[in-house]
Amino acid sequence: MASSYTLSALRHQLDARAVQLHQEIAASKARVVTDPAEPAEQGDRREQAEAQARDVVADGEMERDRAELRDIIATCQRIDLGLYGTCIDCDQSIPAQRLQVQPASLRCLACQGKLEHRSQGAHG
Repeated sequence: MASSYTLSALRHQLDARAVQLHQEIAASKARVVTDPAEPAEQGDRREQAEAQARDVVADGEMERDRAELRDIIATCQRIDLGLYGTCIDCDQSIPAQRLQVQPASLRCLACQGKLEHRSQGAHG
């Protein structure tokens, strides 16, 4: 388990990133409201296709931001409950190197590998 200082620093970083994500999501929503797509009769097909492509990218970015925010919230809850750094499958400590690379990790490498193997078997 990480030290109190390390968890405090991580929590501070996660809180700052959450604020940033909330702002990005709000800005994305505001752009959608203030910049509606042109009616179909205006602009040529190329402009319409470009506008649709921008909308798809913007929607993907907003969903990615929302997913990251959900991960941050879950990680903060695990910190608050004293569960951070413990694998949800085997209850063993998740190595610090893994948490540094992926702070929202829920599983140790062995359990994550098993999960991915099972998932590949179900889809492949």
